[in-house]
Amino acid sequence: MPTKMKGTKSIFLEEDDIDDQDIFLDALKEIVNTNLFAIANNGIEALYKLRHSLLLLDIIL
Repeated sequence: MPTKMKGTKSIFLEEDDIDDQDIFLDALKEIVNTNLFAIANNGIEALYKLRHSLLLLDIIL
């Protein structure tokens, strides 16, 4: 497992539009202490990649 700097945030991006993926990736490069965990191109791929992972969400409506 890769080591992370203290305070580093990992991102899992699920986006089916390649152009939008590029926009998100460019924006993420600007955020300090953030690294990309994985990219999924659709919901099925996201579920497959997260199958053995713990997913915590904070959803505010």
